[in-house]
Amino acid sequence: MSDALARDFSSDLSTPTYIAVTAPDSPQANAAVAEYAGRVARVANVDLVAPPQYVGKDTWRIDAYSSVESFSSDGQQVVRDTRATETPYPALVGGLPASFV
Repeated sequence: MSDALARDFSSDLSTPTYIAVTAPDSPQANAAVAEYAGRVARVANVDLVAPPQYVGKDTWRIDAYSSVESFSSDGQQVVRDTRATETPYPALVGGLPASFV
């Protein structure tokens, strides 16, 4: 079982880089935030991006997972590249990986 998990889920799902996007709960914002999540999915070393979730009070959450170590230079670069990704609305990038940048 552990071999299958390691093979099929190489990303560390316990330490995502999370993105908080400030946007209304509307069809237009939903589409724009989903499109942004797609751009985040194309960041180097990002292996998986969870669908955006509206969490209330004009806030959306996107979790991005990477197979590189959070504290490594590659992990820090994932955070930098995610922060540099064009956003349709204000966005903050956080989580354990971001705490090293």
